[in-house]
Amino acid sequence: MFSRPLLLALCLLPLLESCRSHRPVRLVAPANELRLYNRGSRPVGGVRVKPCGTPEASYTWLSVPIVPVGSSLGIPLQPGCVDLSAVSSDGIELGRQFDLNMIPGSTWEIR
Repeated sequence: MFSRPLLLALCLLPLLESCRSHRPVRLVAPANELRLYNRGSRPVGGVRVKPCGTPEASYTWLSVPIVPVGSSLGIPLQPGCVDLSAVSSDGIELGRQFDLNMIPGSTWEIR
């Protein structure tokens, strides 16, 4: 009969092999994703978007989670030119971005 330590090692061997063969996967942001970095002093509670050159009343709210201070979030946007507005949870505007042409690697930093 096998000893307990040997049986335990035989049972754990498949788990160890799967850990050893695991290779990290590099995630690449989609071309239509804007990366928002919150470097400000308040969480971003909402983001509004409108096509460039349209009236202020054209802004619509995007469905995005709260972005805590020091965090970032990928926001999917359609290709083209957009204006953006970021606000805190209590409605204070934290930043605006005008005439953003969505290209791969687009970023927006709130300070």
